[in-house]
Amino acid sequence: MAQKLSKKAKAAKKKRDLKAANSRRREKMRAENQRKRRKAKKKGKNIKGKDYDHTKKKFVSTKANNYERLQIVLFSTVMTILATVVVSWAQSGFYTDFGI
Repeated sequence: MAQKLSKKAKAAKKKRDLKAANSRRREKMRAENQRKRRKAKKKGKNIKGKDYDHTKKKFVSTKANNYERLQIVLFSTVMTILATVVVSWAQSGFYTDFGI
């Protein structure tokens, strides 16, 4: 589902995404992916609907690969929020008011 962004925000996101997609790390991963796909096709393997997973070092379904990425993003988001809450709580002197 597409994000609902203003024109300015959409342009900024496009610029950020392009920079990330063309980073040295992503270029290396893309090149590795192409080499692996060509090699697998040459060997006669059916890799239709699969992506090369750089962490598992094998081809997995696109669905599984996207789900794994989603899990990583969700985990990092939750950890960031938790860290923010803990820092805020520490700054308040670990004050708790349970209404007792």
